[in-house]
Amino acid sequence: MSDYSEKIKKMRWSYTRISTYEQCPLAFYYQYLFVDSNGYPILPERNNFYADCGGYMHERLEHFLKHEESADDALEKFLLDYDDIADSYVISENTRMKYFENGMNYLSNLTYPKDIEILEVEGKHDFKIKDYNVVGRIDLLYKQDGAVVICDHKSADTVLGKRGNVLKSKQEKYNGYERQMYMYAKPVIEKYGKVDFIEWNFFNSNSVYRVPFNEERYNETMQWVDDSIQKIIADTEFADKQDFFFCRNICDFGEDCEAFNAVDDEEDY
Repeated sequence: MSDYSEKIKKMRWSYTRISTYEQCPLAFYYQYLFVDSNGYPILPERNNFYADCGGYMHERLEHFLKHEESADDALEKFLLDYDDIADSYVISENTRMKYFENGMNYLSNLTYPKDIEILEVEGKHDFKIKDYNVVGRIDLLYKQDGAVVICDHKSADTVLGKRGNVLKSKQEKYNGYERQMYMYAKPVIEKYGKVDFIEWNFFNSNSVYRVPFNEERYNETMQWVDDSIQKIIADTEFADKQDFFFCRNICDFGEDCEAFNAVDDEEDY
């Protein structure tokens, strides 16, 4: 057990918190353990283009689905704001144009779904898995022909191949997406009595992937949450994963993390 074991046990958990540890235990340490008296990370956090761009699109979809802005409003705001978002980061011209074109194309064809009953948009749920307090925010929860559907908006590229199946190279990432949704399923079942489908809206690829709710996957996820938290509680080192892309593009701590320069020296990269 580490000096942080009791603190970790009392944490309010989320999929993001557990997946941060899986991506890099050291990032978890800096984010949730090496903090000030108010719980804020001591190391300065940095934003990244992918998170900001994805968060912006989530915001547009939230306002649209809540009838707070029209599809035309969403597109107009995106066209006005995109340069400010992209100019904040050093990114390639290809990346800049890709995300601009994807966002413009998606919002240009945005239509309000008429055959569904929206139950929640960005609904926040506090619940328990085993003895742990968990929080989850569901992008979209709706009913269609009596079926309850949990939908998650994804800014990442689709994990699907041309035939609509999950690509083998994306299977690990998809497994993470599934676990997140099955975590969210628990409070939905408690509140609405069931979940029939889980769904991902890959807005950058303009594709939707839906699968039937799977009881076995659900139970496996509940066990995964318990096993993961137990592993974090037992960790005494919180070692970095030496992942170049994560360190350079995703991690909130960048150059201030001791692992940042180490990955630059790895011959594999």
